[in-house]
Amino acid sequence: SVIYKQTVYGYNSRPDPLNFIHVSGAGGLFVVEDKLLDLNNIIEQELPACPREPSCGIHWLAIDGVQPNTPQNPPLSIDRSRKRKISPPTTYTTATINNAMNTTKHVLSKELQAYYFKITSAIIGSDASMRQSALQSLRNDPGIHPLLPFFCKFIYTEVTNNLSNLVILSSLMKMVHTLFQSEYLQLEIQLLDQLMPAVLTCLVGKKLGKSPNENHWDLRDYSATLLSKICHKYSQKQKILQPRITKTLLHAFLDPTKPYTTHYGSIVGLGELGPQVIQLILLPNITAYTKVLSQEMMSDNAIRKLEATKCYSALLGVSISYLSYASKVYYKFGIQYKEAKLDKQKAKQKLSQLNELLPNIAKHYNELFEIFGESLLLPTIPPNSPMASLFNI
Repeated sequence: SVIYKQTVYGYNSRPDPLNFIHVSGAGGLFVVEDKLLDLNNIIEQELPACPREPSCGIHWLAIDGVQPNTPQNPPLSIDRSRKRKISPPTTYTTATINNAMNTTKHVLSKELQAYYFKITSAIIGSDASMRQSALQSLRNDPGIHPLLPFFCKFIYTEVTNNLSNLVILSSLMKMVHTLFQSEYLQLEIQLLDQLMPAVLTCLVGKKLGKSPNENHWDLRDYSATLLSKICHKYSQKQKILQPRITKTLLHAFLDPTKPYTTHYGSIVGLGELGPQVIQLILLPNITAYTKVLSQEMMSDNAIRKLEATKCYSALLGVSISYLSYASKVYYKFGIQYKEAKLDKQKAKQKLSQLNELLPNIAKHYNELFEIFGESLLLPTIPPNSPMASLFNI
């Protein structure tokens, strides 16, 4: 029926017209004639096909932003106005496929565009309450997955353009952390490759902030923690992620031409990657590096003295973290040995496994004690633990 139009009675879309008959004894009453059906004819007719049972099926709507050509998906639009020459089959490489995927256009609704504008404006804005609300929305909103590529590009661009603004850099790192924390979002490897340079820049950047006297150290510490969480979350999906980051930080740490701000970021970044990274990379180089730091800490230049002191403090914190981890491992072994009452043979096997995990722990402690002295305190070592006997505690 047409809206706001009165229905016309007496007409319909049936192919055969209705046959009305007069009802006797009812005046001017007419009714539709009912046809008489023969039951024999109905029985002899073929049965209709059985209806299909309801079922569910799945298929790919898109793979990495590219719609596959399947019967369930709408047909791909083909420009038939242009005649193309038939060419032999092309062997596609990974680079060709990636380039084709990068040129795919993503159409966003007006609502998503408005949401993107409000979130990005709040992140780089000066209103702290609006920034906090934007981060909370990113963490809890389940319908913003199409905006992930645009958010990653925004973070990368703004970090590059605001290296002198610590407030914006801190907000952007919190935004990265929020994207990883959200249970509704799943960052792909391609997007992860865009975010890692931004995080590493805030960690080992040569100069962050307008002045060296600004507190850019907190930003580097936060970026180091964020980097560790990223490696922990994606180490199974991309096994080369942590080795690549470790290699990058190691080169920055061992490069004498780099400033102490970059060295500081490398130290805290390597320290957050775990005790095995500390043992294999930092501890073998800590003695020679602290000799250089001791000279710079006596410098008349206040800035260089401050940066060298920060590096020294970072190495001290990393060393305490490593030894605390070792003490907890040995203490747990002591508790298991005491409660389970293991025989000496099994205890020796377990202790040999721990020594393989943490070789030369006593040697490392003595070397670190010569460097840091009484600052290297281990309050987490219980007096009766096996670790205490190693250190004569």
